[in-house]
Amino acid sequence: MNNNPIVLALEIGTSKMVAVAGELLNSSEINVLSVGRGKPGGVKKADIIDLGKAASLAQSAIEEAQKEIGNADVDFVYLAISGSQISAIRSTGSANISAIDGTISKQDIERAKNDAKSKILPPDACFINRICCGYYIDGQYVKNPEGQKGSLLEAEYWLMYANKDKILNAMSVVQTFGNLEIEEILHSGIASALACTTPLQRENGVLCIDIGCGATDYAFFKNGKVFQAGTIPVGGDHVTNDLSLGLRLSMKNANKTKLKYGKIIPTEDELRGDVWLNGDKSIGDKIIPLASINKIICLRFEELFSNIRAELSDYFANGNVSEVLLTGGVSRTQDLSGLASTVLGVQTRNARAAEWVPANLASPEYSTVLGLLAAASRDMKKRGKKSGGSIFSNIFKKR
Repeated sequence: MNNNPIVLALEIGTSKMVAVAGELLNSSEINVLSVGRGKPGGVKKADIIDLGKAASLAQSAIEEAQKEIGNADVDFVYLAISGSQISAIRSTGSANISAIDGTISKQDIERAKNDAKSKILPPDACFINRICCGYYIDGQYVKNPEGQKGSLLEAEYWLMYANKDKILNAMSVVQTFGNLEIEEILHSGIASALACTTPLQRENGVLCIDIGCGATDYAFFKNGKVFQAGTIPVGGDHVTNDLSLGLRLSMKNANKTKLKYGKIIPTEDELRGDVWLNGDKSIGDKIIPLASINKIICLRFEELFSNIRAELSDYFANGNVSEVLLTGGVSRTQDLSGLASTVLGVQTRNARAAEWVPANLASPEYSTVLGLLAAASRDMKKRGKKSGGSIFSNIFKKR
């Protein structure tokens, strides 16, 4: 492996625990070396509710991934985080240009950035990602202000934060394992987008929506930068719960019904038809109208996409969202992209895996963990092969 850095990407999800080891090549390419999968547990709606159980199951995934790479040492770990505990605020910092002729220097840029990042959080919260969206010179947006002229420079940031204890719980899943060092924590929506979008798409304006079992993460890129990212506490499990309540089924039978008959755009014949729950007409079997299944599923997904549109209303209104991509395991729901297109008012399609992704991982449920590898490769290119320092300093640094 020519002494190239090896990073372990870890996703702790409601429905799965996945660890993927990747070699970061000098050409910014990624060589996926191994994958480890653990049973789900200890996590509900993307939040860790049983730390011991979650740590044990995640570590089985880590051990499996490490076993496949033999004696090779993992240099650092990238960890994805999601859940209802994540919040975000937009912040703009400013700096008067110090040069007499109005030429903007690196020092001016740093002052504006530091002003934007100086927001005070509640005492029980900490930053996870502080993302620079871009700059404004006298009110006009620019990507790189250095060397340009003006009187006032502003830096715009999207600041993501979460409860400290919950962040420490997520970190301890890795740190109790031994000598693994967490290099970076990244919001799951941003990670997924890095795996599913191209630089050109991120330049033109793309929204990536990762629909999981416990929650939905999203990230909107424009001008090559993250403009907004967040988590909606709605996922596939909520659809199952709706079917359970609406059709009076057990959660197990509701999930089976969702997987077997879940369809966004049924035919006219299907809408007029019925299905048997078990099909054997035994005691406990029952007839279920397909129209009822369809209505319940569509209502929940319409609510989800409406919430995302509301959170990004300004970007949809001004036409900055030129494309929407769906990923995550729940994106497999038949015709879901069509419903998203209708609600969001923007052409939507299912995301495709990047060329470097091996066939066994080219499924939408692996977008987040693969995106962590993409983030590590990007970060290495910026700073060289060396680690960026302890995770505690990384949490509070600029992305």
